[in-house]
Amino acid sequence: MTTSRRITVMPGLPTMAEAGVPGFAVDPWFAMLAPRALPEAARAPLSALLSRLLADPAVAERLARIGAEPMNGDAAALAALLAQETSRWGAFVRRAGIQPE
Repeated sequence: MTTSRRITVMPGLPTMAEAGVPGFAVDPWFAMLAPRALPEAARAPLSALLSRLLADPAVAERLARIGAEPMNGDAAALAALLAQETSRWGAFVRRAGIQPE
């Protein structure tokens, strides 16, 4: 398992760190993004709707079947995650010398 912690759907599957590769963690994530120009009046209702969907037991169960665990957060938390991931993977791409084709 490449994630930083074991996932609920496969609790017996060790993480890479637990399997002997310390510091190895690749946590997949998905996010709902809206256009930057989305009116502020639309942001709160959209965010509330997404929060309700993620809290719905049927949605949570379907996500769990594929090993996904919902994380509900705000725009600031997502911006911080995007900055962190961009920095991490940008550095990786530069070190590896990966070039676009």
